[in-house]
Amino acid sequence: MAPSQKAFYQNATRNFGTIQQIPTLGDSISEGIVETYVKNIGDYVEADEVVARIETDKVTVDILAQHSGIITKVFAEEGDTLEVGADFLEIDTEGKPSAAPAKEAAPEKVAETPAAQSSPAASTPAPSTPAPAAPKAQTPVQPAPTPSADGGPAQVTSKKAPTAIGGQRLETRVKMNKMRQTIARKLKES
Repeated sequence: MAPSQKAFYQNATRNFGTIQQIPTLGDSISEGIVETYVKNIGDYVEADEVVARIETDKVTVDILAQHSGIITKVFAEEGDTLEVGADFLEIDTEGKPSAAPAKEAAPEKVAETPAAQSSPAASTPAPSTPAPAAPKAQTPVQPAPTPSADGGPAQVTSKKAPTAIGGQRLETRVKMNKMRQTIARKLKES
């Protein structure tokens, strides 16, 4: 047998992935919208680790990985509506976590060490001049009411309301989630 054929047959017996389906989301829930993916394609996941969140009209459900492995494919994008039992993602169960993140974490610790050594020197208070106080806004001072000559109550003049309103109104429209849409629909119907 040629070496290339031998490699082919070895790879042919390898399990390249397990397809995970959308689990039951609740008693009367038949579909949900993919809200976010917590893990991306190429990420290693442990069994029972949160992979994504699916939002329904009643609840937001965390989707857990059924197997340990590397996510190789997702069958839906964020915002897509999926039925219960539909294919959701594929996990390569024979994939191993990469050692690259561990190597990246080591230089960070080395970088933190010099900062920790310099922090005691930096923690000694340096003599500095106090910052100048912020200028106060000019507000007209109202004189205190004086009692009237006949001993009656003092007259108080009222202040005028400001006519010009400063500032900006910063509003953004955000799409309502399924639960809020259901609540709004039921309120309209009642």
